[in-house]
Amino acid sequence: RRQDVTILRLSEALEQSPYPVLITDSAARIQYANPSFCRVSGYAAAEVIGRNPRLLRSGLTPVATYEALWRQLSAGKPWQGEFINRRKNGATYTERTAIYPILDRNGKVSNYVAHKEDVTLQKKAEERILQLSHYDQLTGLLNKAAFDARLIEAVAGAAREHERLSLVWLDLDNFKAVNDSLGHMTGDELLVKLANRLRRILGNEVALGRHSGDAFVAIFRNVEQNQLALLVREALDGLQVPATIDDTQLSISASAGIASYPEDAADAASLAKAAEVAMYRVKQEGRNGLRFYAPDMQEHTSRSLQMSVGLKQAIANGELHLMFQPQLSLVEDRLIGAEALLRWLHPQWGNVPPAVFIPLAEQGGAIAEIGSWVFEQVALQLARWRQAGCGDLVIAVNVSAVQFSQPDFVDETLAIVHRAGVPPQAIEIELTEAVALRHPESVAQKIERLHHEGFRISIDDFGTGYSSLAYLKRLSLDKIKIDQSFVRDVTTDADDQAIVTAIVQMAHGLGLSTIAEGVETEAQAEFLRNKGCDAIQGYWYSRPLDPAGFEALLDCPR
Repeated sequence: RRQDVTILRLSEALEQSPYPVLITDSAARIQYANPSFCRVSGYAAAEVIGRNPRLLRSGLTPVATYEALWRQLSAGKPWQGEFINRRKNGATYTERTAIYPILDRNGKVSNYVAHKEDVTLQKKAEERILQLSHYDQLTGLLNKAAFDARLIEAVAGAAREHERLSLVWLDLDNFKAVNDSLGHMTGDELLVKLANRLRRILGNEVALGRHSGDAFVAIFRNVEQNQLALLVREALDGLQVPATIDDTQLSISASAGIASYPEDAADAASLAKAAEVAMYRVKQEGRNGLRFYAPDMQEHTSRSLQMSVGLKQAIANGELHLMFQPQLSLVEDRLIGAEALLRWLHPQWGNVPPAVFIPLAEQGGAIAEIGSWVFEQVALQLARWRQAGCGDLVIAVNVSAVQFSQPDFVDETLAIVHRAGVPPQAIEIELTEAVALRHPESVAQKIERLHHEGFRISIDDFGTGYSSLAYLKRLSLDKIKIDQSFVRDVTTDADDQAIVTAIVQMAHGLGLSTIAEGVETEAQAEFLRNKGCDAIQGYWYSRPLDPAGFEALLDCPR
């Protein structure tokens, strides 16, 4: 009969369907399960007949899903949705399901039919696409696009609720030096560790993103300024804790800028700009700190950006020049050399102080080129003075952390002095304590090679950082420079007197010479002489001189 044929075809269709199908009675007891259901769930048909489909429950599907399902079915309407179910072997899977009631001739529910589809792989793919589009692939934090969208939404919400919203812009200090000296793989691993620290410190409720290479951003709602400052300070301290990567301990600081809605900005873009401006102010003031945005920062930052651009053209435009700060031996009472000081004379801004343009050169990536130029100019000037019979002078050159971390620093410096025809012994490389202690093992190796090649090595600003004497004694050093902050009141301040005396004695005990900077009075010079300090520099002996003025002081034969 035609009806039997139809039933047979329907039965074959269900049996051969690639999608799971369940049929229950009105009490939701399973009456039929097709082979696809058995394949996906792991249950044989005989194991589920007569049982409720809840045997598949994993406990991970929201209760609201089941409530919505029965509201629809009880009203005689079909329902569609997703379950997170559990297979017989215990594995969970995501199932997209359509359930509809079958009504008898009297309009009562006689059965329920469920068409199912295992969408586990599809859901994982969707989650992966979401991950790729919203999250930074290295750190797992929100990426720039997703964070910017979240910030726009947060500002709109703050406007509706009349709430305060704060944005923190946090940028790692001198992170480029890590990549340059230890490689991008090490840099990436460090970024991951620091991102995880930030997440632990700030908490999961804070929207946290990686805005660019080494810049992180975070949104705070209704947090008072004092509390926010404490939290950001905690984050900065947490970032500075040394991280061990491939048996190397790395420590890096960060600078944080904070701006708030509605006080500092009226929209998301302006809020981000204000926080970034505040962060740059911290960079300019020495890094490793936090600042709240203030309106005057905008003008200051705009000029800084212009200066950064101008610095990249300063060499080509002939705007840079060197001055030389004479150094006097207190032992022999004679001129022994000088410290080379870089100056920038800009046609629009005039003489730009080094304290302003050196940090800009480091941040803007111009410091390596400028540093090479300084070395070359010093070497060429030394060659001219030696040819003029001015004696065996030693010129000290300051080297920044970024410049020193360049992988080819030693080779390039050697090439410069060889081209100029001056011995490496004529140049003294001045490193700050911070540079010397940044990456102890690699720095020690580089200093050892420089020393072996003949360069003199000195530690600048000694006593102002966090020196480890146990480490410093292992470095191949020649000289320690006593910072001017200890010299300024050395004739009247007992603490400064004790510090200077201790530095001189310690240096001599390690076989190092000493030089004091910022000596401005005869009384200071005499105190230093009496304590055994080897040399001095400062206005009492001579102001910085241009090459001609320094040559006149040398009284070179013509």
